[in-house]
Amino acid sequence: MSTLIANLCLILATLVFCIVFTPLFHTKISQSNDQGASGYVVIIVFLIHLVFLGLVALTYLAIARHGGLDWVSKNGVLRFMIVAVALLSVVSISAMSVASRFVDGSEMGIVHLLFRVAPIAVLIVVVGSGFILNNPAMHDTIPAPLYKWPMVMLAGCSFIAVLILLTTSFLTKSKGVEESTRNYENSPGIITQRLSELDQLDADADMVRILELSGGLYPTEVREKASVKFKTNPDWQKELIRLLENDQALEAFNFLQSNDVPDKNIFLEPIRTGINAVATRIRHDIQGTNPSEFYNDMFTDEVNRVLRTVEKFEGLGVDYLAAIKEMRLALDEPASKENVRYDCTAVLDSWIQKRQAQ
Repeated sequence: MSTLIANLCLILATLVFCIVFTPLFHTKISQSNDQGASGYVVIIVFLIHLVFLGLVALTYLAIARHGGLDWVSKNGVLRFMIVAVALLSVVSISAMSVASRFVDGSEMGIVHLLFRVAPIAVLIVVVGSGFILNNPAMHDTIPAPLYKWPMVMLAGCSFIAVLILLTTSFLTKSKGVEESTRNYENSPGIITQRLSELDQLDADADMVRILELSGGLYPTEVREKASVKFKTNPDWQKELIRLLENDQALEAFNFLQSNDVPDKNIFLEPIRTGINAVATRIRHDIQGTNPSEFYNDMFTDEVNRVLRTVEKFEGLGVDYLAAIKEMRLALDEPASKENVRYDCTAVLDSWIQKRQAQ
């Protein structure tokens, strides 16, 4: 590849990359009006970075062939690996930096700092150094430390950040879904975001989302504000009953587990119907879960919602034992991953044994 073509690749890469600095990628999409838009924007972000990576990689391959990267390593294979890992690291961090504006996240330390400066740093360092290394006139004039050290520092920090993110992801998986969700939702920034979201939600149009935020996985201040917001709907009791009698029963249990209702009697039968709906949902979730996504604490929150609600409505004339047994049987649904033992299984077994002994 000639110097001219390599320069054209860098110019094209710059034009493509500058798209991420447009207003489209700096405006947070409201969750109440999202309708999947943030997901499409994230896809666009990664496509832009993929094109940018391809163009830059072509340029740096041309530079390497002309000996412009011999300072990285005299060994050709090792040099290729170092440059490849460096480019992948810096472009990955930049992509995640822009995408994080549309996906809830709580990075910290070096990762948080790098996320803030990554896109502009990538553009200046990667493209700028590419032009210097690709053009002999610039290469011979500009002191080497002015472009080598920024390249080394950016690549090193990006690689460390990628390792941190991968390690965090692995540890989060080992903790399980419920614990990691609680830790995430209890971070100050996310709490502020949830409270702000509740201010924007409508008690009629966004009822299901409000009920979700009233659940046990969210901090106390979020749950309480969500409950108050939901009760501003004049038909909130009727809406809860409606949800209990369809496939959104879990959202109703979110609210009922920690909130009192004026008339318990009108909820007794709908709660039994809702438990059976949860059992059906558990079966479907097990059938549709990827083998790599099974965790020991799967369905723990769902089971806790139901049991806490039942404990508040027991002894009023309706027996929930049969419905709870059906929910317990749902956990035995054959899964694509063998030997899945859910933590909530023992909880349900204990509950059932106590009720049968009475």
